[in-house]
Amino acid sequence: MARKRSTPHRPRSALFAALESRILFSFGLTTTSHAFTIDTGANLVFSVARDTSAGGSIGDLTSTKFNGTELEAPYSSTSRHSHYESGLSSATAVTATTDPNNQWICITCNDSGASGTGVTVYYMAKKGDNDVYMAFYDGNAAAPSPGEMRFIMYLNWNIFTNHPAASDNTSSTGAIESSDVFGNSATGTTSSKYYGENEAITSPYYGATGASGGNSFGAFMFIGNRETSSGGPFYKDIDFQGTGAAEELYNYTFSGHSQTEAYRPGLKGPFALQFTDGSTPTTPDYSFISQIGLQGYIPPSGRGTLTGIESGAASGMTPTVALSNAAAQYWTTPDASGNYTITGILPGTYTETLYQNQLAVGTTTVTISAGATSKANIVSTLYTPPEIWSIGSFDGTPNEFLNADKIQNMHPSDSRMSPWADTTGLATYTIGSSSASSFPMAEWKEFNSATDPNDTDIRITFTLTAAQAATPLTLRIGMTRSGAGGRPGVSVNGGTATYPGAPTEPTSRGITTGNWQGDYVMETYAIATSKLKTGTNTLDISVVSGSSDTDAWLGPWIVFDALDLVTTASLTNAPVVKSVTVTPNNPNLPLNSQQQFTATAKDQNGNPIPANFTWSSTLGAIDGTGLLATPSAPTSGTITATTGSISGSTTATVVPAAPTLASITINDGSAQRSMITSITLHFSSAVTLSAGAVTLALHPSVNGAGPIGTLPTLSWSSSDGGLTYIVTFSGNGVVGNSIANGVYDLTVNSSAVHDAYNQSLASNSTLNFHRLFGDADGNGTVDSLDTLAFRKALNAAAGSANYLWYFDYDNSGVIDAIDSLRDRQDVGLTYTY
Repeated sequence: MARKRSTPHRPRSALFAALESRILFSFGLTTTSHAFTIDTGANLVFSVARDTSAGGSIGDLTSTKFNGTELEAPYSSTSRHSHYESGLSSATAVTATTDPNNQWICITCNDSGASGTGVTVYYMAKKGDNDVYMAFYDGNAAAPSPGEMRFIMYLNWNIFTNHPAASDNTSSTGAIESSDVFGNSATGTTSSKYYGENEAITSPYYGATGASGGNSFGAFMFIGNRETSSGGPFYKDIDFQGTGAAEELYNYTFSGHSQTEAYRPGLKGPFALQFTDGSTPTTPDYSFISQIGLQGYIPPSGRGTLTGIESGAASGMTPTVALSNAAAQYWTTPDASGNYTITGILPGTYTETLYQNQLAVGTTTVTISAGATSKANIVSTLYTPPEIWSIGSFDGTPNEFLNADKIQNMHPSDSRMSPWADTTGLATYTIGSSSASSFPMAEWKEFNSATDPNDTDIRITFTLTAAQAATPLTLRIGMTRSGAGGRPGVSVNGGTATYPGAPTEPTSRGITTGNWQGDYVMETYAIATSKLKTGTNTLDISVVSGSSDTDAWLGPWIVFDALDLVTTASLTNAPVVKSVTVTPNNPNLPLNSQQQFTATAKDQNGNPIPANFTWSSTLGAIDGTGLLATPSAPTSGTITATTGSISGSTTATVVPAAPTLASITINDGSAQRSMITSITLHFSSAVTLSAGAVTLALHPSVNGAGPIGTLPTLSWSSSDGGLTYIVTFSGNGVVGNSIANGVYDLTVNSSAVHDAYNQSLASNSTLNFHRLFGDADGNGTVDSLDTLAFRKALNAAAGSANYLWYFDYDNSGVIDAIDSLRDRQDVGLTYTY
């Protein structure tokens, strides 16, 4: 028998490496001393480092296999694994948690200790998904060192071959700016990781694709929840970088690059890295994450919703509604009718901003509560004065101007750019004949060279009528951003230039890294009539002041949004809110109801002016649209609408329901009509009857003839505080103590009946009735049945069992022969009406 050969002993690390690299084929977690490996139960297997044995840092994503193919760039090529920021510290504690129901796995990389980065990084997997879900938590008030919070995925360069061109640096001949903007000296073209970026609101995901071994692959970054990021809806940062060693795919959850807002602490994300066969990815489902217990995670039940309607944004410009405070930010795009909804908002008070394209044109304040829907409408309050001329549109972007279509994808010195100016640094523009697309989107102070000029002077030529030249004018220049302290200096017809103080802007590079977004500034320049001429005028704009730089492109610069020339009076007399009127004025409101209040702002000339209002009430809860919910008890209070420092208010009273006439009864309910001594009015609530409240008229037609009866005088009284009133009769129309024979219309007139809150009846009420002697059963006919009833009561005295007072015609207290005589007189009478 042959001797069995023994298996050579493998080193322990090699065994673990083999275990880490194998495909598990079912959802689950494999643990070694070096890594946690998750098989998602679909086509994805990924590993997270527990130590640095494989190079890189603890907490790196060291392996990502899709359909058995390793998609990460080889460490030998990059000296890096996919990682948070520049990598976590050696103090990172890496742990794994598996769902008891085997639906998810979470790997926690806690680097929040004193010697760490202060951040906890989460990697999560959901059973059956080809996604690596991630989130970062940092609860510190200041941004973690070095001030960036990002994830970088290093994709295999040879697999992901469809490289985004703007960020592909492989054809460069070296850096032309700092160490991250590259140029090709032969072609004059440029590239950088800063180019080809996507704004947060327009690109919820982006990715790279390619193929290997006959299989196609896609890796897509879903940017996820941006609520604790900074910069607003139009912020963007690095998305890709192609190096030849790897195709780098980024997600920046916070960055100091061109940043206009303070750092927001808290949970960044969740977001997702999704892998496909190159096809379009599906939106990740983050709902399972509520089960995991991430630090800083707030479930949907702890969040609120905002709905409303926007209006007033300029036609043709895309509106955006955004919320922001020190803790969070959100945004959405309204529909064609202006309706918008933002969900999943953390409770708090926010500034709500309306943008037209990217220009803020209206603000208001909203408060969000957990589990509730708040409502607030928002309107554009942008004032656009009548213009003599304009260049571009005020929309917060330079998109209409020269090279704006290229600047986000290349350096301003790129050979593909249209010339910024002539060889002397002059750019010219003629009002009436030049197009906005020929006006430079940016201007620099420094002049490079005759072969690579940037504009140091923009000259605008325009004509004025005699009347215009005799009128003080103002030039307005809207700027999306400036750099190195630059601002526009303006001279008219060769006069001395005037310029404003230095603006406050992000301190990082901007225009040369494809970013023109910053702190928007509107500068105004008053032009005296002494500087103006009838006919042709010239206006020169240069960049003044600021700090110089050895690289002229990094010297002082400005980016234009739009310019216009207007009369100075149109600005000094610009409409401002001077009064606010709230309607309805001093209303009475029902209990437990809703009332919509509206506010109108008027300017100094009494003309309506757009305004956003903050509503308050001492009466009951009122929402951001002015919809009041009244309380359940009568009270009064004030409704106030405020815009800026101007308020308007009205007093409202919450009252019970308006009174109604519940019923009218004759003789306190008796059905007979042989005698009528009173009529009782029953009301739903206490009322007061004023003169004319009750009137009596003869019915217009009885038995085909005219009215029958004689009208008495009416009087009424109440003994229960106004709930019931007894109407009695006196005068010529009374026989004994009863109204005389006849057919009548009794009307309760609503306008003369009021409750304690001066509410009247909703409408008049009329009772048609008759009085017919001997009509014991009230059917309008005196016949044998009535006579029989009378005879049964004959000889009865008041107090006896068969005494029926309405047969006591003479009111003697005894039903006797005298009453019998009167009864027989009316036998055979009939009232038909």
